Amino acid sequence: PGARSLKTQLAIYFIPVALLPAVGVSFYALQAFEKSNQETLARRASSEREAIVSEFEANEKELLEQARVHAHGYPLIRSLSENDLLKANTYLNSFKNNRKVRVYNSEGKFWTRRNRDVVDSQIPYISKEGLKRVRGFSETVDRYFSSEDKAIITVVRILIKDKDRVYGILEEESTLGFKELNQIKN
Repeated sequence: PGARSLKTQLAIYFIPVALLPAVGVSFYALQAFEKSNQETLARRASSEREAIVSEFEANEKELLEQARVHAHGYPLIRSLSENDLLKANTYLNSFKNNRKVRVYNSEGKFWTRRNRDVVDSQIPYISKEGLKRVRGFSETVDRYFSSEDKAIITVVRILIKDKDRVYGILEEESTLGFKELNQIKN
């Protein structure tokens, strides 16, 4: 009654001797594959992050350099000193980039902007704190995340001045969104 056949005994010994090592090796291989995959993904994510950060920094540096040139341009200083909107708008519209550009008087009140005939979705405004900062440092750079556009917005403000007098504040705004980020990735 308690005797098992040879086939039954071999089948019982086959499970621990053959299947368990195979399951163990498979489990180890799966773990090694997952670890390798995670390391590869981490390297790719790191290189993409580095590319995005360098693009942000390059964009910000370019924005700041161009804003400095624009703010110290004689036509803008002259148009502010003469309170000539037409000259100022002609000068602002001659800029080659697609950035939003606004000009405020020396008290921080909005004076004019680039493309005056195009509707601006924002109210041109400099806070008291922002005005104090730009007067103190001569230039400021601020970054914001726009949830509407899902983009990083960089705003540069620079005093428009000559040796003797401050005439106003130039504000240039750049948006770096999905479209630009996809161009970085490709």
